[in-house]
Amino acid sequence: MGKRKNYKGSFYHIYNRGVDKRAIFKDSHDFKRFFLSLREFNSTETIGSIYERQALKQKKYSDPLVDMVAYAVLPNHFHLLLYARDDNAISLFMQRLATGYTKYFNNKYKRTGALFQGRYKIKHIDNDSYLYQVADFINHNDKVHQFGSRTSKYVKTSLSEYVNKAELVKPCPHLFGVVPDDYKTTSLERLSRTIEERERKKSVGRAYEGVASYLHE
Repeated sequence: MGKRKNYKGSFYHIYNRGVDKRAIFKDSHDFKRFFLSLREFNSTETIGSIYERQALKQKKYSDPLVDMVAYAVLPNHFHLLLYARDDNAISLFMQRLATGYTKYFNNKYKRTGALFQGRYKIKHIDNDSYLYQVADFINHNDKVHQFGSRTSKYVKTSLSEYVNKAELVKPCPHLFGVVPDDYKTTSLERLSRTIEERERKKSVGRAYEGVASYLHE
């Protein structure tokens, strides 16, 4: 299977889930390890053992492969909004992330085989409107999937980093508008309008299919 190209200076929506929709975290240490992997594997340098680097208290790598614009990590899947700093940087980053975390998970739980459901999915973002939609969808992904009402410990999005101190993400300034503190409200309102519009189009589509079916009877 050939390598999928991703180009320097472009944004991409990346997502994947556990094989057979299984949970990819069994405890809080797994959850923390996944986020550690997001940080440590994002480097142009050769990556060795994360465990050894932590034990030696080595500093983070310089020159990241990608800028992480937004993320949503949930019990059985994740979404990432990434900006490619170089051609095929995302491919290298995602290969390291999937391989490294799967190896950790399999070693810990004495299992073999794939942890994620095939290759990650990737969508190129080619305009600002689409960029807004993806960022909003990812930052509020827990609400989209209604995890807020039945809280899971293993749910985290980059929303808090958008309105507070950023640790992992590097948000694009134009996603905020003029005042970053307004992002939470404006993005949720924008997401609601997007969802309403999609539902309206689905309803129109179903109505059209019904009429077409009637006319061809």
